[in-house]
Amino acid sequence: DFVTSVQAMVKGTALLPCDLSSPVPNDSVLLVVWYKNEHTPIYSYDTRGPHSKLAKHWQERNLDTRAFFRTMTEPATLSLDSVNEMDEGDYTCRIDYLRSPTKNFRVRLTVI
Repeated sequence: DFVTSVQAMVKGTALLPCDLSSPVPNDSVLLVVWYKNEHTPIYSYDTRGPHSKLAKHWQERNLDTRAFFRTMTEPATLSLDSVNEMDEGDYTCRIDYLRSPTKNFRVRLTVI
């Protein structure tokens, strides 16, 4: 399983990549959920139902508004500000599409 490695300095910003591209033409992203260390959802980007025009962003309380998912970059990135040692770990970006099967993208963050 391929894992992308990212490094960030303490108090700096980490950019965790997530490739939103779909293998199916004209497909769309419905939901992106970021997990830390496999099981804990820490962030979501939801475009389902009433959020189809303006995505709903949710983040786990411990992140305290430090995270923001940027979809205008290529690849999309979860930006994590004021990085600390507790942020180090393995992250998974799960992407649910309208037509394609769910895709997972793994990132290992090392804090320096």
